[in-house]
Amino acid sequence: MNGTHLPSAQPPDDLPTYRLLTGPDDAAFCRRVSEAIAIGYVLYGSPSATFNGERVIVAQAIVWPSILASLDIARSVEFTSLGAMELRRVRPEEVQSVHELLMASGWKDRVGDLHQFAALVEASQIAEVAVIENRVVGFARGITDSQSNGYLSMVVVTAAHRGKGIGRRLVGQATGSNPKITWVLRAGREGASEFFAKLGFEQSSIAMERRRAQSARL
Repeated sequence: MNGTHLPSAQPPDDLPTYRLLTGPDDAAFCRRVSEAIAIGYVLYGSPSATFNGERVIVAQAIVWPSILASLDIARSVEFTSLGAMELRRVRPEEVQSVHELLMASGWKDRVGDLHQFAALVEASQIAEVAVIENRVVGFARGITDSQSNGYLSMVVVTAAHRGKGIGRRLVGQATGSNPKITWVLRAGREGASEFFAKLGFEQSSIAMERRRAQSARL
């Protein structure tokens, strides 16, 4: 035994395993981060910063070491005019919120009931959410071989949060940065063609499709 202290599986005092610390960029914020590290938390990702017109506001994600092995899916934290926004894989406890978002946004014919939608999400390679103040405000779903081809199935943002760049950020989170991948999508909904054109998508003259049976909603 070398006397090295190993952190327990859970943080002390019922603290969560994942925390997002935010505040003014000052000594007090640095102390908060340092105190969290001292009790066993580790930094997760790079800090983010924005200027609110009066001062610089920063954010730093921290996690308890026991969950690091499960954090193999990309996530990021960005600042928006609405506050800190988290982009990451949807969590099981958020599936119902995503389903309600889609139902309210005109996707009823595509998502089925909650049980069907949960199975759909579980089978999806890409199922990203945008979360602000612990509320799901956007969702993107797709599939890819991560080498040459990808399909973006849906990008949906709550009506109250549209026009604020959340859809664009979700597309970036879902598609990644590999320039060798060709991404395709269906842009049949109102405004979809104009939205995706701004993100570099172009009308294709070679794409074909074999549509699902009308009775199959997913």
